[in-house]
Amino acid sequence: MGNRRMARFFTVLAAYAVITLGLPLLCAAMVAFFQKNTVQLPQEQPGFPEAAQQTPLQDETAGESAAQTALLWDAGTDTLLELPMQEYLLGAAASEMPQSFPDEAIKAQIIAAHSYYEYCRRNACFDLEQGAVLQVNTQRREGYLTPQVREQLWGDWTQQNTQRMQQLTDAAGGLLLTYAGEPAAACYHAQSAGSTAAAQDIWGEAVPYLVSVDSSQDKQADGWQQTLTFTYQQMYDVLAARFVGPDLSGDPTTWFDGVQATPQGYVQKLQAGGAWIDAADLRAWLGLRSTCMEISAGSGVFAVTTRGYGHGVGMSQHGAAAMAQAGASFEQILSHYYPGTQLSAAAL
Repeated sequence: MGNRRMARFFTVLAAYAVITLGLPLLCAAMVAFFQKNTVQLPQEQPGFPEAAQQTPLQDETAGESAAQTALLWDAGTDTLLELPMQEYLLGAAASEMPQSFPDEAIKAQIIAAHSYYEYCRRNACFDLEQGAVLQVNTQRREGYLTPQVREQLWGDWTQQNTQRMQQLTDAAGGLLLTYAGEPAAACYHAQSAGSTAAAQDIWGEAVPYLVSVDSSQDKQADGWQQTLTFTYQQMYDVLAARFVGPDLSGDPTTWFDGVQATPQGYVQKLQAGGAWIDAADLRAWLGLRSTCMEISAGSGVFAVTTRGYGHGVGMSQHGAAAMAQAGASFEQILSHYYPGTQLSAAAL
């Protein structure tokens, strides 16, 4: 990869890392269900992890033991976690989906997380300390829930939920999603805007299996549409401090004038004060759930309405749950959200 292309990729990656760290982890409206159902909202990956090198799946000879162990950098404790792969997959799925989700959806999540991890391991996607493949934050419950945290969340349901998750991990943990013989970068997010987004439209990297597909069932999910309000002064402070170029001397109702968006409605750029700014950056600084946004102004406030939750690329977790509830298998879920991929056996 050329230096210029590498720099562009990591700029995008850093922006999405900011977004991920800024997202709330829990849905306050469902706190009462914590013990039975882990209601933590899913974590999204910071961006498409472009490969630094390519290693054919069939040529992997010395990595079988590595494939059985997950190396994670815990940003919450600044330590390296070295976990059996099955424990990582169980804890990752527990952090991403509530226990109320159907079995087939959780199996799909386990395989997606495994495939994403394996893609990053084989292709050295992130430069983390002590050879870690992915970063998690156990204190913020991001990316992996430790057994202790799972017990805190599940309470009296710990034994039942643990048994269920172990059975699902045993059933799905030995599988990888692959494309052309390579582990797939199986990105995922909480809710789409009604259709998923193509990786090329969001991150500028065309990926054959990360294309837009229908996920209209997401529109029925709790919190799919959300409106936040910001005073003119609050919006001025963000635009003036975080972006270069906007002229904010005029009437605030004229600040936002024009958007560039994908066919699915994910905004890529907005014109603010005559300058084009990245929607992903605005999402980060305003703490929005999605770049599928509409902004209106009046009566001294901006109303920002978003649809969906997350970057929109790959599998929608709520969409997967809806498909499973309608009778779809994990194979059908993965085939829908990652077209052209295949399931392959993993070394465990």
